[in-house]
Amino acid sequence: MKSKKVLSAVLAFALAFGICPVASAETKVAVDDPVLTVAATGSGADVVPDGADSTTPASGQATDVVAGALDHGHINAMAGKSVKLTYGGTITKPIFKADDESIVSVEKVEISADYQYATATLKLLMEGETIIRVSDSGNECTCDVRVVPAMSKADFGMYTSDNFIDRCTKHKWQFGWSGEWKTSSKYGSTYRGIKIGRSLEDVERAYGTLNLKKCDKKKDPFLYEVKFNSGKKLVVKNYADLVYEKYRIRVYFTSKKTVFGFILVKNIGKIKKSWLKTKNGGSLKMV
Repeated sequence: MKSKKVLSAVLAFALAFGICPVASAETKVAVDDPVLTVAATGSGADVVPDGADSTTPASGQATDVVAGALDHGHINAMAGKSVKLTYGGTITKPIFKADDESIVSVEKVEISADYQYATATLKLLMEGETIIRVSDSGNECTCDVRVVPAMSKADFGMYTSDNFIDRCTKHKWQFGWSGEWKTSSKYGSTYRGIKIGRSLEDVERAYGTLNLKKCDKKKDPFLYEVKFNSGKKLVVKNYADLVYEKYRIRVYFTSKKTVFGFILVKNIGKIKKSWLKTKNGGSLKMV
């Protein structure tokens, strides 16, 4: 009985400060790994190239690509990722080349079985902008590529006085969170300057094109917090995860595609909804 009282006191303290440490003993609860689209793989934001349907992975095998054209005219993504670019209408192997190969490198080019299109795998190497030129029998197409910095430990600083990752490491927390939603705090911004009320376009300028996912209470413990709800209806529609190792910044968007809130979180799969299912917004206080 004494141990249960101690545990209750610890959880109450954690909720009061908007963070949730746990003992160093490992739990057996599985941690959700980020699922990335076929068109963009690697650590960082879950993104797709501009113009792709964010609800359907872009495989690079777009049979409806117009002959002599590319499936994307612009790509906006994070460094460290690989993206696919497809050129349609060919019976030979077209040449894909980046103007600045220090920013983007062409890893390989594959011709479809019916020789109707060719798909190049592009590796995004570092922050910057360049153009991919595709030439085929005198025809040339171009795709503008904008590469933003990869997610790093620095992205988890600035919001509080210390770096969120350093805080989790110092206290040996197996999971934890810090952030805000609905109402801005005195901190009010991610490391890249994203605040509550900013547009989806602003977020994508900072982090690359996002693959928005539908908010679902069954999968997201934070959505049980009262400020995310209006009666029985969620006030957020979509979210996107910006991933770095076991950490992520989850950004929530309204139906108008503006930022409703963001959370810096470690091992979100170990957080239980009962810890966030509050009766009023003041009972879960953010630091």
